[in-house]
Amino acid sequence: MRAAEAGNREALPYLVDRLTDSERAVRMYAILALRRLTGQTLGYCYYDPPAERDVAVARWRRWLAKQPGAASRPSDETPQEGRP
Repeated sequence: MRAAEAGNREALPYLVDRLTDSERAVRMYAILALRRLTGQTLGYCYYDPPAERDVAVARWRRWLAKQPGAASRPSDETPQEGRP
């Protein structure tokens, strides 16, 4: 939610990833942040059955790929500053 409050669009790939989280609350906050940053939900509903959420997440990933300057999130294997 802090990313949304700050208008941090660089967080979009991370938020889209969180739409698949096993925790319902994480999914809810992710879609709320995405809606705040983009003005849309693309039909995603955090409490829908997994198959329906998967379809909506695919829409989000296609949307994200079309954004100007769309950068993919760092790989989990890529060392980040301050991390081994």
